[in-house]
Amino acid sequence: MRVLALDTSTEVAGVALLAEGRPRFSHSFLHRMDLSQRLLPSLQWLLAGTGVPFSSIEALVVGRGPGSFTGVRIGVTTAKVLAQVTGIPLVGVGTLAAMAAAFEACRGLLVCPAIDARKHEVYGALYRMGEEGPVEVLAPRAMPAEALARCAAEYDEPVAVCGTGAARYRAALEAALGTRLRAAPGHDFPDPVVLAHLGLRRLARGERDDPLALVPIYARPSEAERNLQASGQA
Repeated sequence: MRVLALDTSTEVAGVALLAEGRPRFSHSFLHRMDLSQRLLPSLQWLLAGTGVPFSSIEALVVGRGPGSFTGVRIGVTTAKVLAQVTGIPLVGVGTLAAMAAAFEACRGLLVCPAIDARKHEVYGALYRMGEEGPVEVLAPRAMPAEALARCAAEYDEPVAVCGTGAARYRAALEAALGTRLRAAPGHDFPDPVVLAHLGLRRLARGERDDPLALVPIYARPSEAERNLQASGQA
């Protein structure tokens, strides 16, 4: 099966192509305000470079977030439109779960991926590495890094932390976890190849998402929604 995966939840967007379970190509690029202009050309460039026509793609996998509101929305919307137009099966995968899945070889390990959410918060979660990938222990949410660190510290065991949030707020994690902290440099962003493999597993279980119903995982209200709520309470 040929699977095209994309994640735009963080400032480093990633796309990957898998054929029969093996990566044919993957590409990550830093973006700022031009993601909507760069995403489709990147997909076209990837496919052209491998000689694979889009018509031969058999499944689409997209990172659902949480992360950048704009980035998540662009990625999920792009995948939904492509799936609706072509009829290709679509599956969504949580971005934090994809980050945790990079540690799949370490069975039983507790992993804490955290993305910098600004406003002194992180998008964080806890996963246990199982035989079929990451098992959710604490669902993705936005919270202060100190709160996430306390949640992780409740488990009296080593905790692998990764992501831009873990890097930025390492002091808070160290204060709570001490010598149980296992930092994982180089895992700050989701790997699109790992994302694709998680999507393949969902497909193998007969799971797929309705392109009309699939929604991003935002984990907290947008700035506009918070302003609206504030004005309503005034």
